[in-house]
Amino acid sequence: MQTCSKESMTFIREWLTSETGIVLGENKEYVIASRLESIIQASPNQSLDALCEQLRSSPQSELQARVINALANHETSFMRDRLPFTAMKKLVRSEFIGRKSPPRTLRIWSAAASTGQEAYSIAITLAEVLKDFDEWNISILGTDVCPQVLEKGRSGIYDLLDVNRGMSFFMLLKYFQQQGRKWRVNQNLRHVVHFTQGNLLKDSCRLGPFDFIFLRNVLIYFNLADKRRVLGNIRRQLAPDGYLVLGSSESVFGVDPHFNAMHIDKSIAYSLGD
Repeated sequence: MQTCSKESMTFIREWLTSETGIVLGENKEYVIASRLESIIQASPNQSLDALCEQLRSSPQSELQARVINALANHETSFMRDRLPFTAMKKLVRSEFIGRKSPPRTLRIWSAAASTGQEAYSIAITLAEVLKDFDEWNISILGTDVCPQVLEKGRSGIYDLLDVNRGMSFFMLLKYFQQQGRKWRVNQNLRHVVHFTQGNLLKDSCRLGPFDFIFLRNVLIYFNLADKRRVLGNIRRQLAPDGYLVLGSSESVFGVDPHFNAMHIDKSIAYSLGD
């Protein structure tokens, strides 16, 4: 792996933060270089300096999308951490089933959806708690800054390694169809899940209101100013009686005072304050 100039490393880190809000510290230089190595090899002069010059001269290009995709963390799995899904199941039972009169609707946003496992985990959770699932008007939106990873979510097709991370054999047979050596999410679940590219830092269009917003393991990569900016946008897209779900290591404490924390067993959901 070639060495990279300090100036280019600084540019890449600052550019990534400006474009996506993701903060990579100075101790991440090896990570940056290794993740960009294949892109660098395809760039003029095969250097990080040449890659940086391309980014400066060609904003909103395919190259920009490839670099963001390489540097972003796409780690995800089905039913990841499980507790938030248990909390959502309890909230749907106690807060939504009784108060939703026909046509009964639920709108949920999976922000930073990556390859779609979280969005489909939400759909499976709702199918488990709503015995009349197909009679509800359910819409689950998955967004991610990287359009490449969303294609896997749109297909609904996952390999054995993917489904083994979070899916029991019983749930796999119940909610997936085997296709050769891969597994595809059942059509009635794919029908309610949609994916589109979205930048939490830059997009201010109103997608909501949503009954639930899953924004898990995202804020940990942002600086304080960008956390406040993102949460401000989230507030505008959350229904007045909706809930925000963050990652287990994340909190709105000291960031945004407009949310109230609700403890549900070992999980926390946030509602809008008065």
